[in-house]
Amino acid sequence: PFNVSGKKLDSMDPGPMGKSDPYFDISIEVPIISATSSSSSSSYGSHQQQHVPKRSIRIYRSEVVMKSLNPYWSGFILNTADLGGSYDSPFTINVIDWDKDGGHDLIGSVTTTLREFVFGPVLLGLVNPEKEGNIGYQTSGGFSIDNFVPLP
Repeated sequence: PFNVSGKKLDSMDPGPMGKSDPYFDISIEVPIISATSSSSSSSYGSHQQQHVPKRSIRIYRSEVVMKSLNPYWSGFILNTADLGGSYDSPFTINVIDWDKDGGHDLIGSVTTTLREFVFGPVLLGLVNPEKEGNIGYQTSGGFSIDNFVPLP
């Protein structure tokens, strides 16, 4: 099981005492397979890299923690197969500010692997692509893996 939390998340609600209403999701990238993407000619032994279009599939979504910049989310379990089948398969964690009107805003995201969690707690920096490159911008807070126990 996973136990996770957010640390010093960016405030997405207006005002000097603004907070966020964060939740997170976990997604993987999978290739888009279509009838036209397969070829009848063999490319065995070819060293050419082909661009394979991909799409993102959400495999988990947490509950919303209202009015918090340091949320603790409920523990959860993910199957390694759902994350690509190995400890080295990349997946993306998106931390999002929930809005009543449905216009949810990305706080930040990070791409990681299960292997990064096996040696103990880890704090991952969340990056918001809209803020990246701004003078003085470092992160939009952190996503903390507080406890990770692989199941047999």
